[in-house]
Amino acid sequence: MNFQVAGNVLNSAEGMPELLGAMAPQHGFQWDGHLEHQLSSASADRMWASVKALSARRPAIPVAVAGIAGGFAIYRDEAALISFAREVGTTRTLTDDDIDELEHFYASRGFPVRIWISDRTDPSALRILLGRGYVAHAPIQTWWRPLQTEFLPKADAIEIVTVSPENTAAWTSTVAAGFMEQGHVVKAEELPEAALDVYFALGCAPGDQALLARRKGEYVGGAVLTAFEEIAMLRTASTRFVHRNSGVHQSLIAARLRMATQQGARVAVTQTPTQGPSAHNVVKFGFRPLRVGYIVEKSIIGCEA
Repeated sequence: MNFQVAGNVLNSAEGMPELLGAMAPQHGFQWDGHLEHQLSSASADRMWASVKALSARRPAIPVAVAGIAGGFAIYRDEAALISFAREVGTTRTLTDDDIDELEHFYASRGFPVRIWISDRTDPSALRILLGRGYVAHAPIQTWWRPLQTEFLPKADAIEIVTVSPENTAAWTSTVAAGFMEQGHVVKAEELPEAALDVYFALGCAPGDQALLARRKGEYVGGAVLTAFEEIAMLRTASTRFVHRNSGVHQSLIAARLRMATQQGARVAVTQTPTQGPSAHNVVKFGFRPLRVGYIVEKSIIGCEA
């Protein structure tokens, strides 16, 4: 869908058909409906794993989940990284009544309404949402590539280590800091507990294989590999601020591709911003664009506390 871009948000519905169109490769191995179904199931399975991990880590802070419009609305206190609705409108038309229900779910908790949409969402949904005052944030690109027997680069300069259950704290703090460091170093004591909880749930739930990148004994980045049937999801990667542009992310990509191939996965899938170093790196490793998605958001005036 062809939005007008203002800064880092998109806020116009004019000329919509293009940005959310699926972009299938034009040659060789093709993305198909079988893989699409697996990816949808894998995403839902991964969502529930995070919810369960959060609940187990902080049982005193409940996670609220509601089934709406064929998808799920999720809320967990300050955990904005998982507090949004997904899969809504992917199996049927999204109606104004559905959006009213979503708005009540989040407004009753004093939280903005945040909804993930992509080309899998009912085509009329975005038009309705933007008409109701929602703003679409900067797009996220989903990428994929076949896992075949061709040479995969090795991560020689940086040691990649798998994370044991006893070492999840090191992974959580390293990855959380990498994501939070925007132009400056974030110290361990500056990391909010809510952020540590969420990154633990994103990378250390059952079925996840968390990895740490280590250089000269220091943890400099981390990432996750999650396998589901034939699909390997390369997820939740970050690099510490002072080690960026030194091959950490590329080493983490290479290690996860090798692991996924060894585990028998057929394809790898990952997400990045549409532009920037992460997108450049995944293209370098042979990933192809699959689709673009967005979080659309609206703050509801008069939210109930």
